[in-house]
Amino acid sequence: ESCISVVDNGRSFSPDCLKPRENYRTIVCQAQANTGVRAQVSHLSISLFGWPLLFMFVSILAFILISAEMLRASVVSLANRISVEIQRRLAPEASTESRRGRVEQTVEFLLRATGLSAAVQRRIDDLHEVIAATEQKAIHEAALRAKHEVAASKAKDYIEKVRQIRHDVRSPLSALIAAKSAGTSDDGLQNALSASIASIEKMIEDLHRIETTEAVPRLAIVEVILEEEVASLRPHFANGKKAKLFLDYDGQSLSPVTIVSDLFRRVIRNVIDNAYDAISNEGEIRISVLSDGGSCRISIEDNGSGISPETIPHLFAQGATFNKVGGTGLGLFYAQQTIQAWRGSIEYHPLARGSRFDIVLPLTQVGVTFVGLPESPELWIVDDRPEVAQQLRRAGFEIERTAVGREDGISLLNDSRESTAMVLLDQNLEFGCLGTDLADEARIGSNVYLCTDAYDDAATLGRARRRSLRVLPKPLCFLAAGGGAGWP
Repeated sequence: ESCISVVDNGRSFSPDCLKPRENYRTIVCQAQANTGVRAQVSHLSISLFGWPLLFMFVSILAFILISAEMLRASVVSLANRISVEIQRRLAPEASTESRRGRVEQTVEFLLRATGLSAAVQRRIDDLHEVIAATEQKAIHEAALRAKHEVAASKAKDYIEKVRQIRHDVRSPLSALIAAKSAGTSDDGLQNALSASIASIEKMIEDLHRIETTEAVPRLAIVEVILEEEVASLRPHFANGKKAKLFLDYDGQSLSPVTIVSDLFRRVIRNVIDNAYDAISNEGEIRISVLSDGGSCRISIEDNGSGISPETIPHLFAQGATFNKVGGTGLGLFYAQQTIQAWRGSIEYHPLARGSRFDIVLPLTQVGVTFVGLPESPELWIVDDRPEVAQQLRRAGFEIERTAVGREDGISLLNDSRESTAMVLLDQNLEFGCLGTDLADEARIGSNVYLCTDAYDDAATLGRARRRSLRVLPKPLCFLAAGGGAGWP
């Protein structure tokens, strides 16, 4: 801050602006033309401590100004260079093709001059590295996935072959069981049959242990499973309590369901065993199957001692066991868990005398009708296995005609249009010939049925559906001597 006082020929104009306890520097100015006039200017003295700050401020300001000027000069110089280069490269006298090439060169020049070319190239190189790493990872993952898929496919094929072997073995096993149950006075023959049955059952169990890794629900026919179980139980019932075991169902329409067959067999066997324990020496167990409204109901009824009312609420509880020596209490609990896993149910109903268990399962729609053996005794057969006709003859059927090969099979099918006999056409004939292919070549009527062990195979059912053939599970032919539903 400054304070000015003026003296004009003895007259003083001095404002009182000097502050106490401040140091002032005073400068006297005298007019050149008039020595009587002078001015005295007083201003605050700056201490030595304040000069470095002032110097630093001034230096920074000067640096900023100089840098801005240099940057401006650099930008102007670069712009001038670029402008001159563009004018030189894009001269008007150049041809169109030449101008196009020069434009490309100019763009390259601009990218290099501004430094963008190097930056873009670095980004491109980084992107190439990322893409290469991603491709290597994708190739590695695809190789692992393909390896796993091949292994899974091989395992699935192996399990399918095991399942098919188990399926095929059951037919001759059923024939052996039927032959044994027919009775013979030859003890040696009975012992041989018993040994053969035991051996085959052990092989089936060994195959089952292999298959359990793929214990997934599959298509099955309820009546076929029940027929096989009844055939294996009848000798035991007859030689034990002399109890009677009956199986009733409609042979004109069987019940396809999606289940794990072995688990279903265990459920049925457990319920039948409980019924057997409850009946007396002259008791009866009756199994009936009724399919209606999209569901299949299997009823297992006995005329035994029944179950006490106080026990019924705990019947399906885990660990509960009633009047059974050595019982674990897991049978009915696991039966309920298993059936419910297939969207079904199992219920108990007390009777005036005895008990009834109802098992309900949803039917599987496959587009074909499954049938049992006919009420009519007349049969024509196209099959490369002669034991099929032999077993049906023992069951009381009249086998009027048989055929084995392709030509005889087509001839038989053509003639069947004029017959009222039921025609059983095997699917897997000799030399890889398929029964459905014969049906394509022949003129067949509604009395032809596809009789096959592959009744649960999707491809076989698809061929039968396209030819409007009803399907008869072949195991029923071997179990015919047992006296099932619809049999003479």
